[in-house]
Amino acid sequence: MKAVYLFLFLAIQAFNIRAELINIGVFADYSVQQFEFNARAGSYTIFTEKGRLKEISPQDIIMLTYLNKQIEIKHNKISLGQFDKVSFIGTGWYNHFKIAIKSPIQKEHRYDDNLKIQLTNKGFQLINNIDLDNYIAGVVEAEVGTRPVEEYHKLQAIICRTYALANLKKHFADGYNLCDRVHCQAYHGKTFFDQISKASQSTRGEVIVDSDIELITAAFHSNCGGETVKSGNVWSKNLYYLDEVMDTFCLKTSNAHWEKVIPKVNWINYVTARAPQVQKK
Repeated sequence: MKAVYLFLFLAIQAFNIRAELINIGVFADYSVQQFEFNARAGSYTIFTEKGRLKEISPQDIIMLTYLNKQIEIKHNKISLGQFDKVSFIGTGWYNHFKIAIKSPIQKEHRYDDNLKIQLTNKGFQLINNIDLDNYIAGVVEAEVGTRPVEEYHKLQAIICRTYALANLKKHFADGYNLCDRVHCQAYHGKTFFDQISKASQSTRGEVIVDSDIELITAAFHSNCGGETVKSGNVWSKNLYYLDEVMDTFCLKTSNAHWEKVIPKVNWINYVTARAPQVQKK
């Protein structure tokens, strides 16, 4: 634990991370066919491949539909045309927006900063173009909730920022940096919890590095079951700061003990599909 705090000290001294925008793929598990965009704070300008299209305010409702492999835009039910690229860029001092997915129907989400829409063969890929620390605040709430104390939120913000910056190319082939799923970091959009926002802003620029001043692999978990394992036992790469550690706090949480029942036939099908040489018994 002392070594970790030493790395954090080094990070604060050695890194000068400026404010930057990163791209987060949201609703990445869905082939979005139609959604509604509504500015909730500030003002926005719509840009397409043809340049500036229209300025909008919180009173405006914009509907976007996947039509003929293009993006059809309607403003208050009036068509503005079909386009290949669309971006909603915040132009106010403080901007956030709401997305309501209509097809397939999903729960509404709110996001800070900007939105980009790119086309896929099956629909839209929505990309939240967002200030790094606004993103980190959203991740902290999604990962640990609002109940922890302020210092816990600060530490989690540093961990999440470290992970994000070390994995900015994880979805390079998809046209964005990270996604909103747990395989990157859980991200459900904007936080409205002031303590978390302050935790992200107050730790701005702070990350964790190793003794070579390189960003660490900032792995974290919901519950370790009471003991972690060496990184080499999981990823075939030994990292001295990811060692086997006893953690009795994990034994006191709701996820410490669990079980999953899998029908025998399902398990056999799963194994044989991935290892055809295994014989059914």
